[in-house]
Amino acid sequence: QVIRKLLLMEFFPNNPEIWNNTESFIVYNFGRMTDQKGIELLYSKVDQITANGDIVIIVGTEPGGMYEQMADLMNKKADKMQKEGKYFAFTSRFTPYYYVYGADIKVTPSFFEPCGMTPAEANRGGVPVIVSDVGGLQRFQDAFMFKMIHSDPWTSANNLYEAYLEARSEWYNNKASYEDRMQR
Repeated sequence: QVIRKLLLMEFFPNNPEIWNNTESFIVYNFGRMTDQKGIELLYSKVDQITANGDIVIIVGTEPGGMYEQMADLMNKKADKMQKEGKYFAFTSRFTPYYYVYGADIKVTPSFFEPCGMTPAEANRGGVPVIVSDVGGLQRFQDAFMFKMIHSDPWTSANNLYEAYLEARSEWYNNKASYEDRMQR
């Protein structure tokens, strides 16, 4: 719970009412902003996810080229949504990696992923992960806390949203086991 609170304090410093929130589901993404990482898939579903009262945090490092424009769009959207009382945050600056342990799920919707270190790290820390069925991530598909989505660009965003809904449902139905996982 301490890391969860640190995560919320970092990304929502002007909203102290959310810092102790244990009812909202936190969806977290951490990774480089390139055309192969699929960050735009999660971004395309921010409105739907936050409409459920949940929290989306995207840490997109090293934005370059068109992703600099996308980073600007995400910052503006985050500012607007927070003023509306919805919880979406974006940053392109480095944040401590252990923040992922404060999330309820990590999302890695890559179109290409040779290794999959960030999902493996999150999973090692007890955080369930939604990943694409590409590259090095395929070797994790039988792991207990991974949900696979198909990396087809035409259906990935909807697959991602469906996997989020399933994970969210499991979280609400098994909150005690999630809280136990976070204590370890």
